[in-house]
Amino acid sequence: MNLAAMPRTIAAFESAAWLADLFGTGATARAARGGRLDGSSCVHIDHPEGSRITCTGGSLWLTFDGEPQDTVLEAGESCTCTLNAPLTISAFGEAGWRAD
Repeated sequence: MNLAAMPRTIAAFESAAWLADLFGTGATARAARGGRLDGSSCVHIDHPEGSRITCTGGSLWLTFDGEPQDTVLEAGESCTCTLNAPLTISAFGEAGWRAD
């Protein structure tokens, strides 16, 4: 598999466990993961329930599929996901994120 040819959001993932969790291939442990986003990239988490999303820099925009209200996090803020609906994390400009 040529990761360089894949979209930059996929190439930015840091571990095989994160990919397994993202695509639902049976990962049993939730390892901390995160990275940097710019205004043209995003991250999708299929089953976020129980994860804590932290903005480590900049501003993040969190959108849960099917939910009418989005969440904006500024640097240092976090939220714990209580929904298991797919989550999209986007950035306003450059931003850092972490999920544990």
